[in-house]
Amino acid sequence: MNTKGWRLMWTVSVTSIMADQISKAIVERKLMPYEEVEVLGRLLRLTRIKNTGAAFGILQSSTSFLVAITFLVICIILAATWFMKEKDGFVAVGLGLIMGGALGNFVDRLRLGYVVDFIHLSFFWAVFNLADAFLVVGAVMVGYGYLLKGKLHGNQQGKGLEIGYVSQRKITGMVVENPDTESDKGRPCNGERGNKETQLFSENRRESGSADTPES
Repeated sequence: MNTKGWRLMWTVSVTSIMADQISKAIVERKLMPYEEVEVLGRLLRLTRIKNTGAAFGILQSSTSFLVAITFLVICIILAATWFMKEKDGFVAVGLGLIMGGALGNFVDRLRLGYVVDFIHLSFFWAVFNLADAFLVVGAVMVGYGYLLKGKLHGNQQGKGLEIGYVSQRKITGMVVENPDTESDKGRPCNGERGNKETQLFSENRRESGSADTPES
């Protein structure tokens, strides 16, 4: 188990749940149902609505199904974090955001029977909350983290194959340039052959000189 990744995931998860629930509590206290307040003109508005479906208003009136999906997502995240490697901190943050978003909306369903949505962007079709945003950001981080890790792993494998190929070429070049055949074994090198030839020539000279010397 990766203890560091486990702690990081739970820290991000708890922080996300707190931020989501605090923001919803403020909206419930300040705004009436379906009341709208402009924050950045028409670009960003706060609109309190009741969402009986999933994130971004999909799967309306499917509370039981969504509760079961939430439990499944939590089990998958716990398993993924349990087997996570030490260097997967980026993925751990993403998993923590997914866990926090799923549990944030899960608390609403248990407490109210619906989810409080309030963030309304002019260029986006659905009203959502911080938990929905955490889910999307976390999913993107996890996907990118695993994709990047797979790409780096592929590059490392490619570099390993390239190094092995270059090493093989070098070894092959040495064998071609310096063949070690059976006929070459035992043969003296050029320096040794030259020394022996010089020695034999000197001995022949001495023997010739001895033969030419007249007897007294």
